[in-house]
Amino acid sequence: MLAKHVLAVLLSVGASAIPFDKRDASAVLADFNTLSTDLSALGSAISSFDGTLNGALGVQQKEGEVETALKQTVSDVKASTAFSAADSTSVTNAVTGLEPSIVNVLNDLVSKKSGFDSVGVTSIVVSDLNSLHDLTGQLSTELQSKVTSGDASTISDEAARLDAEYKKAIAAYS
Repeated sequence: MLAKHVLAVLLSVGASAIPFDKRDASAVLADFNTLSTDLSALGSAISSFDGTLNGALGVQQKEGEVETALKQTVSDVKASTAFSAADSTSVTNAVTGLEPSIVNVLNDLVSKKSGFDSVGVTSIVVSDLNSLHDLTGQLSTELQSKVTSGDASTISDEAARLDAEYKKAIAAYS
C-alpha cells in the first residue's frame, strides 16, 4: 500500500516537471520584431557615438538589449516544435530581413573604432562582438532544425555571410 502512495507521489512530481511552455512561430516572429527594433537602436547609438565614455556606455547598453533579445529568440526557437511550411517561410524571411541591419551595425562599428580606442573600451567591444557572433550562430543552428530543408539551406547561407562579416569586425578590433 505504501509503495502505491510513493509511486503516485513520484509520478505526480515527475509529471509536474514536464515543461508545458512550448513556443510557436508567432512567438519567434515577435522576437524578430524585437530584434529588429533593438538592432535599429544599436545602429543609432553607434552612428551618434561621439568618442566619449558616455557615448560608449550608450552603445554598450543598446548592445546588451540586442544580446538579451538574441538570447530570448534562441530560447523560444529551442522551445518551438518544427515549423509548418508557411511558418518556416515567414520565420526565414524575418531572419534574412535582419541581415542588412546587422551588416550596417558591424560596418558602422568598424568605422568608429578610433573613437572606441580613444576611450579605452576596445576589449569590451571585442567581447560584445564575440558574444553577438556566438548568439547569432546559435540562433542559426536552432532555426535550421525547425524550418523546412529549403529554408534551412537559406538560413545556412545567410549565417555564412554574417559569420564572415562578424569575423571582419572582430579582426578590425583585434
